[in-house]
Amino acid sequence: MYKPCAKIDIKSGNSFSLVCSYTDESGALLPIDNTQIIAEIKDSGRTLIAAMVVNILDANSFELALPLGVILKPGQYYTDVRMVTGGTARNSDTMQLNVAEVVTNGTT
Repeated sequence: MYKPCAKIDIKSGNSFSLVCSYTDESGALLPIDNTQIIAEIKDSGRTLIAAMVVNILDANSFELALPLGVILKPGQYYTDVRMVTGGTARNSDTMQLNVAEVVTNGTT
């Protein structure tokens, strides 16, 4: 079972993205050039749902977004961020995505 350090609540079918910065243990920003960034969304059974799309924003920040067409059904999902620089790999803490059913979906 995954042990998340943070929980994020979202609604099924809504757009979803995370803006992240790469920092060291003291909170100082680190450059992300020459860094491979990977994030996957998995369900509680550890089944891969989707690989997140990585958009570089600036020298220290990036955005993770669901791929177009991927809709998370209500339930719990998990992700973390893996960064590989010069052969050294580091993973962020695990985050839990709590996906709730929408009430208003815009159809009549």
